[in-house]
Amino acid sequence: MPWWSISCGRCCLPDSLVGHSTIDPAESGRERGRLELRFAVGVDGSTHIASQFASYPFHLCRPFRFDGDPPGMATLYLQSCSGGIYEGDRLSVQIEAPAHVHAHVTTQAASIARSMPQAGARCTAALRAAAGSLVEYLPDPVILLPGARLDTSLLIRVEGGARLIAAEAFLLHDPLGLGRPFSSLSSLLQVEESGCDRVWFRDCLRAEGEDWTRLNPGVAAGATGMATVVVLDSHAPALVIRLRSAIDAIAGIWGGASALPNAKGAICRFLASDGRALRAGVNAAWHATRLHWTGTSPRDRRK
Repeated sequence: MPWWSISCGRCCLPDSLVGHSTIDPAESGRERGRLELRFAVGVDGSTHIASQFASYPFHLCRPFRFDGDPPGMATLYLQSCSGGIYEGDRLSVQIEAPAHVHAHVTTQAASIARSMPQAGARCTAALRAAAGSLVEYLPDPVILLPGARLDTSLLIRVEGGARLIAAEAFLLHDPLGLGRPFSSLSSLLQVEESGCDRVWFRDCLRAEGEDWTRLNPGVAAGATGMATVVVLDSHAPALVIRLRSAIDAIAGIWGGASALPNAKGAICRFLASDGRALRAGVNAAWHATRLHWTGTSPRDRRK
């Protein structure tokens, strides 16, 4: 059976789980894709990319602007040239948002985790958000094909007064319709206070594909997707109410929202019957959060 655990407060963690990467030191010589972004605010108040580095398979387009977004917000699409996540891949994304940056980061489409007979793949995203920034990190789901072995980490460092929403979602899919499962999925979500080693909370997930397909009849037995959305905000009670209402309105998902410890924000987790419901659930959480922050719902991003 898949299991989830949450721990809060100050934790003693191995070096590979603290900072910007979960890649083992022994793997430091391996080829891996790396994307580094640093946003900044111009004299006109608009957010722009101050510095960037992208190695294969990452590719960037210019930022976009959308009516109705917070003032000066930049929307950036992350793209991949590889056609998926393959055995042995080591991919890392690092994004830094200084004070007053308004940024929305998403992907051009879902990522496909391919079959991995021997070694798995590892993907790490590290976000830094300074006080006064507003950051939305909402990549499309990762599609787990039969035999996929994936280890993901979403590591967030924030200062007090930052507003941030981040999501990760996974969708099970067998192109042949034979019910073949993915091999394994491990995921770590960790939020730290910037400038010190205090861990606000950790959320760990591990799922074995064979166990998933043998679930007893019930709600989870019909689920092919799962998502976690974390929102860092000091007004947690009102936010939780909005998130619950948004999730309840979506057909084909089962889940809910809870306040994070110490009034740090909210976390939302749900299972979904299919890809359409999965995307709708994440989108609903984003709309509810933006409405909570600005009083205005965002325009959906074209993909």
